[in-house]
Amino acid sequence: MIVNGVPHGYVSLGSTTSERIAERRPDPTNGRNVLLSNFSFTYYNAMLLRVTKATSHGLTLSGWWTWSKTMDTGSEATFTNSDVNAPVGAVNPRASLRGLSSFDQTHRVVVSAAYELPWMKSWQGAFSPLSVAWWVGRWQISGVATFASGLPFTVLSGYDANFDGVGGDRPILLDPALLYTSVDNGRSQSNCPTPLVPPGRCLDTQSELQLPGTTFQPSQASLKSGDQFPVSPGQDFPAGAIPRNSFFQQGQKNVDAALAKTFKIRETMGLQLRMEFYNALNRVTFGMPARTVNSTTPLSQISGTINLQNYVNSARSTGARMGQFAVRFVF
Repeated sequence: MIVNGVPHGYVSLGSTTSERIAERRPDPTNGRNVLLSNFSFTYYNAMLLRVTKATSHGLTLSGWWTWSKTMDTGSEATFTNSDVNAPVGAVNPRASLRGLSSFDQTHRVVVSAAYELPWMKSWQGAFSPLSVAWWVGRWQISGVATFASGLPFTVLSGYDANFDGVGGDRPILLDPALLYTSVDNGRSQSNCPTPLVPPGRCLDTQSELQLPGTTFQPSQASLKSGDQFPVSPGQDFPAGAIPRNSFFQQGQKNVDAALAKTFKIRETMGLQLRMEFYNALNRVTFGMPARTVNSTTPLSQISGTINLQNYVNSARSTGARMGQFAVRFVF
């Protein structure tokens, strides 16, 4: 049967993901109908271990380890991050959204330490500006080391697999062993499978090998073939479809350090010189991998780095090592 020049004996996805959406809706004359329902939940379970060392011989040490798991049905509602905030269908929206929170971190270890250097600490002239000890002694070095698991993210199909006119559908994973793996190696592949870009840089990253586009259905290797797109009309998620937030980004390994000294001027006054280093070891933290199967961008490709701690300047997009010098008057 043909209605207004459009055959209705079948349902076509169209040549792009945005075509024929209205025809696939139960009522083609209406767009998306939003139903607000109070089905959200959040679960948080954790174990916290803390170890501290009281100051002795100039050394102070504290450490925290948090082992946790956070689950919910949506971690934020403004689409400002990588989370999936809308259910994939109306059959069981709560179940379709149930998964790890976008801020879930299985392990988080934070160690802080401060050590007062012993150089000329006990010299008699340590409190006189005319003494070398006043300038050289009583310097303190401190630092904070943070180690944390990577945050989760969701892989999307990139087309309307259940014909409900709503996006966010997820692909079928052919190799379940890859579920909840980390996709975090953003370094270029040594034998670049695609042409290099100036100045001789390979855009293909090793993360594409950690979670290949061929391990999903549809496969990125056969996106041009229309019969390679599995569909599940009326289903929220068919058998084998991945849950929300089922893969992980790169974790965090960061060290911040500082060198400081306070010069005593009077009993209630002092001048502190402080040199601070953020990401002192200059460790690279890779950004979010490409996460849409039906895309010209290779799945899992990492195209940049991120600034986890917004070091010094929150406008900086990368977290390269940075230092700053500060002078503080204490009174």
